This record gives sequence, structure tokens and C-alpha cells, in this order.
Amino acid sequence: MVIGGLWHGASWTFIAWGTFHGMLLCLYRPFEKKPVDRSARPPWVVTLLAAAVMFQLICFGWLLFRAENIGQVVGMLRQVFSSFRMTPFAGFSLGMMLFICLPFLIYEYWVDRKQDMLAIVRAHWMTRGLFYSYLVLMLLIFPAETAHEFIYFQF
Repeated sequence: MVIGGLWHGASWTFIAWGTFHGMLLCLYRPFEKKPVDRSARPPWVVTLLAAAVMFQLICFGWLLFRAENIGQVVGMLRQVFSSFRMTPFAGFSLGMMLFICLPFLIYEYWVDRKQDMLAIVRAHWMTRGLFYSYLVLMLLIFPAETAHEFIYFQF
């Protein structure tokens, strides 16, 4: 992973990013879930908490990846842990994430309960039609506000 960081750029932030992800993988592997009996699964709260912790660790890694120098990482972390006000953009973004993601979370729960990854294909035509219509509407109603350049074009 350190070599992968160097491949992305010759900067201490990329080396830190590669090192961090390498350590994260080493810590994750012993806890990686193996296929087990469904009755032995941890409670959903533990699963949700584990996913939230891993998401936050990955987001920290993105700070390392996008920062121009380590000082900028320290400055961003200082802001994260000291400024707790909700900006209008953050409130709007949270609302949009819930509005857009909640149906997908419900769908994931439904697929998990059915234990069938192709459940939507086997669903009643009306259910499929509503699901596909929702997907198309989300793409039409909520396009990206601005065009974003692919991250690797910046190198």
C-alpha cells in the first residue's frame, strides 16, 4: 500500500495515505467476516456500528489523499473536531442523502431478508416498475450540480 501511495504521487501525504490503508487492512483482516450460519450473525447494531467506524476511517484516509501537505491535514482535522455548527450546505446534503439513500437501504434490507440478490427480478411487475421508475427519477431530478473531473486527471 505504501508503494501504491507513491504511485499516486511523490508527496508525504500519499505515503501517509498508503501506510494508513496498509495498517487498516492489517487490522481489518482478523475481523473479516467469513461465511457463517445466518443465526450466528452479530446484532444489527454491531454491524451498523462497525460499518460507521470503517466509513470514518476511510474518510480520514481521503483527507490524507486529497491534502496538499500534512499541515493541511492537521488543519482539516482541527476543523472537524472543533467546529460543530451545521452549515446550510451540510443540512441540505444530509437531507438529500436521507431522501436518496433511504429507499436503497430499505431495498438492501428487503434483499437481505429474502436472501436473494435477484429478488427485484423475481418481484411482481408493479414492484419492479416502481423501483426502476424511482431509479430513473433520481437520475433525472438530482443530477450533479457541477461537472467533476475524474480524480486521476489531476495527476
